[in-house]
Amino acid sequence: MVFVFGIDVPLVELIFILTLILALLFGIIVYMLINQINLHKMLQNVLRKEDIELKGLKEISQEEKSELKILRELKADLDKLLYGEEYLKKMTAALSQKKGRTRLSDRERSKIADEFWKKMVDMSRRKKTSEIYTMLEKRKNELDRQLQKIVDERKKVDDFLHKAKK
Repeated sequence: MVFVFGIDVPLVELIFILTLILALLFGIIVYMLINQINLHKMLQNVLRKEDIELKGLKEISQEEKSELKILRELKADLDKLLYGEEYLKKMTAALSQKKGRTRLSDRERSKIADEFWKKMVDMSRRKKTSEIYTMLEKRKNELDRQLQKIVDERKKVDDFLHKAKK
């Protein structure tokens, strides 16, 4: 007989109860470990899918950057053509106004050409960017936000996995 908190308890019953409690605690620990392993597998699966999606978004972002570069170059070429055509029209108009004279000197021609070219450059600086460029910029910003969300989610999952391992 053993006295536990002032109560007389037989030693065999005490060992039996302690064995049951230890077996129950061991069962709970095994159950928690199995749940942690399953949770770890599910989180690894989510992490793998997030990695695939992140790679896809990075590829899309790279494609968008290359397309944006190509479109910028096209816009610059089109602007050059457009302004060159306007320059040609204005030059012919100016030269036709001076038609009364038979010949313009080279100095007068270069002066007129310089004035028109300065006007054209000023017009191009004041002109707003094209709708395509702004649309692509918006799309790029949207993709950057989505990419940032995925990176944030991945950090959360990594933190959760790190906490789960502890």
